[in-house]
Amino acid sequence: MKKGDVLVPIGQTEFARDSVFGYMASNLKEWIEEKTAGQYPAGQVISISLKMLRAKDIKGVLHKLLEIKNFNKIIVNALEYTDIKVFLIALSESINRGKNYTSFLI
Repeated sequence: MKKGDVLVPIGQTEFARDSVFGYMASNLKEWIEEKTAGQYPAGQVISISLKMLRAKDIKGVLHKLLEIKNFNKIIVNALEYTDIKVFLIALSESINRGKNYTSFLI
């Protein structure tokens, strides 16, 4: 998080210290592991990089989506609508190929 001219890891902000929703992790993969009490280890969380999205690597994103199994978690590192569009094209293709996803948080 940017505070003035300084970047502060999100796990060290007032949001992380919230008495109800607090957390320690700044890395989303670690946050998922923390919030699921280790049910989904950080090393198993799949991440779609901004670099893949910006390169319009639909085949690469599709490959990662088709690998998901056992309700595994995925992080999509999108910053703009065009990044999300690339992801959604790959997602749509994976669904057309029979992949089923239970829920998304965007």
